[in-house]
Amino acid sequence: MHTWLKLIGSAQDPITEWKEKHVGFRKKNMPGVRTGDHLVLYAPGDNKHFFALAEATGDPERDDNYDEKVPGSCRWKVSVEYLINLPVAFGVNIDEVDTDRRPLARSVRQQSHINLYPKEYESAKSKLQEKAARCTASPLADELSTPEKYPEGARRTVTINAYERSPQARAACIARHRNICAVCGFNFAMVYGTLGEGFIHVHHIVPIAGIGAEYEIDPIVDLTPVCPNCHAMIHRNEPPLTVEYLRSRLHETKKDTEPSASPNGGPATPSANSGALEGPPSVS
Repeated sequence: MHTWLKLIGSAQDPITEWKEKHVGFRKKNMPGVRTGDHLVLYAPGDNKHFFALAEATGDPERDDNYDEKVPGSCRWKVSVEYLINLPVAFGVNIDEVDTDRRPLARSVRQQSHINLYPKEYESAKSKLQEKAARCTASPLADELSTPEKYPEGARRTVTINAYERSPQARAACIARHRNICAVCGFNFAMVYGTLGEGFIHVHHIVPIAGIGAEYEIDPIVDLTPVCPNCHAMIHRNEPPLTVEYLRSRLHETKKDTEPSASPNGGPATPSANSGALEGPPSVS
């Protein structure tokens, strides 16, 4: 068995997840991947996350749908079965892979797929397994397809009544709006480095607990990223405060307490004290 790091999508057109039953290859020559090989899938972009582990279930085949005039069209395809498959936003930063060579992100960007050394593969695999184990708390982690809108809020009965929250909807929201608080501008990665990468709460503009039935959600319009502090402040009021109101209130308070604060009403500069409430990334 050979192991590979495979590029999926591009930094210019990033994906939020990959559910296809195959992966594509654009090069003219047949790729070296063969049946039984393992592929670690990597999505370039702001997050630089690898997010899936797949096993090739066939040798490379010509893709009958290839069209050289269509951007992203692939000459070859390899059918795969997923051993682990997470939304890209829930993946692992490529720089966390234990390697002795130059950055893997640079290598795979130039070649689209590269061999992984045993140490690199085992490191990537173990980190994906750890992340997948943490994601299994959500019943929808690998269940939904990739529609433009996502079912949210379907009530279920466990030991208490709860509301399902779609990781795919969360991932699509973050891919569009990034891991930056829409109220105060806080970015966990900027303050905490790799520890903070990918961490943010996602706020439902329409509270799903008040809806009850399953409904269609547009993650770009109906969801917005917020830090835990601002999220808590939004829900201190009933009905919850709007993001716009809380942002304006924050800036008014800053103007009263900090003479040097910017008066233009733009996002506040992140500080180490903002977003300090602890808790796992959540959707509420």
